[in-house]
Amino acid sequence: QFRNVKHADLEKIEAQVPKPRRGSFMREWKKACGSVSEGGGGSKVQKAADDLPLIVRQKLDDPEMELSPEQEIEYLKACIELGRRKAEAITAGCEDLLVFIGNSGSGKSTLANYMHGCTFALTETDDEEIIEVSPTSDVPEIMKIGHSYVSMTFMPDVVKSQLFTLCDCPGFLDNRGAAVNIANVVNTKNTLHSAVGVRVVVLLSYYSLNDRARDLNELVKNLLQLFGGAEGVKSHSSAIACGVSKTPYDKGLGRRNKTDMELDDVRNLMSDMSGFNEPGMKEVVEVLRENMFLYDPLEDGNATWLQRDALIETIHELEAITDPKNVFRTVLGPEDKVKLIGIVSEMSERAEEAMSNADFHAAKATLALLMTIDVIGDERVSELLKDVVVKVQANIDATRSSAIQSAEKGEFVAANKLVHQLEELEAAMGSIAVLEFHLEDTRNKVQALKELEEERLKKSLEVLKKTPEDACAEVLLHAKEIKVLLTTV
Repeated sequence: QFRNVKHADLEKIEAQVPKPRRGSFMREWKKACGSVSEGGGGSKVQKAADDLPLIVRQKLDDPEMELSPEQEIEYLKACIELGRRKAEAITAGCEDLLVFIGNSGSGKSTLANYMHGCTFALTETDDEEIIEVSPTSDVPEIMKIGHSYVSMTFMPDVVKSQLFTLCDCPGFLDNRGAAVNIANVVNTKNTLHSAVGVRVVVLLSYYSLNDRARDLNELVKNLLQLFGGAEGVKSHSSAIACGVSKTPYDKGLGRRNKTDMELDDVRNLMSDMSGFNEPGMKEVVEVLRENMFLYDPLEDGNATWLQRDALIETIHELEAITDPKNVFRTVLGPEDKVKLIGIVSEMSERAEEAMSNADFHAAKATLALLMTIDVIGDERVSELLKDVVVKVQANIDATRSSAIQSAEKGEFVAANKLVHQLEELEAAMGSIAVLEFHLEDTRNKVQALKELEEERLKKSLEVLKKTPEDACAEVLLHAKEIKVLLTTV
């Protein structure tokens, strides 16, 4: 909607926005316009979005849009493929990822730009405080506040700086519909698994420390899922840092009074473990407390706060997780899991129908997508995928057996047709490693049976060349073969 606002209409629309939110409205409008008009990354992102299927662009424009089962499959297919290509491009060349995890508005983009070297400026109004990259900053911002048009919904936002490859994972804590969440989970896990090493920075807003029932509680639950339990978080605590942003200050005394807030003061806010009642939550909170740091993009604060160089050094000292495939799990809520099972069941039926109609390329595309989704690691999804693979393999085996049986009966026209069908199967689905075709073995067996039959026919023909007396004796000995020969002729 912001992108469709014309300058002439802006004043009229702005008047309808409640006064305390007008500053945010103007920033969002400028940001939205910038994502289209700027010549840098914004235009490339917009072009990538324009190349997506219509249903994906519609869903991006309208997150509340309900998708039919067919649309959900089309959406997942397109989003996961784009995410796969982006993951391969970003992680090419053995990249280490610095992964940011936190709620929307926790300051992930601000921290990324601060570490990149941007200079920040403060603007204060009656209703809000705005900290953003200064227009006079020598270093331009590397990560937009918020996410780009494509990245904001179904894939991590990944950018490269001179020091780090930065990865923002927005989907862990947002709820934007099952299809969006599933695509984001798959793409996030593929991105993390593609990296050689992963360091993790968990971002907390100061105000979330007092909101145990919601923000912090939910974040801890998601970390438990991501690392596969409290033991996973504890065993990789040396790869995790926890930053706290938006620490308050006394406006009457001025912003510089922030120096009175020390790291231990913030740590003490998390010393009360009440509200963390589920197994493993207290252990995760303890890791976050121990690995906590404070920072301010305006570089206020006392000696317990980290400024840019010290912060970068702290991040560099984190021990990267070098086996991300064996560490990171998926973060998917109960409702999304139910929806996922429904989508996978529908796709399984489609794959079986395509096989029965000999539409092998369609079957392969559906099966490949199922195998991509299986990275989520859900047991029911894996069971459904295994069932489909078994049925597809049974179809391949039946084609192979029928070709050999036809050859054994001397029905070589039918046998050759079945061999050709097996060739089509391998051409369409050969890239799926779990399937076995035994095409060359089948060809050889059919050919051997054909040569054996030709040899028998050749011997029968030689009978006809003998003298009448010898021929009569041969006929008595080989009557059955002669009958087959004459019938064939």
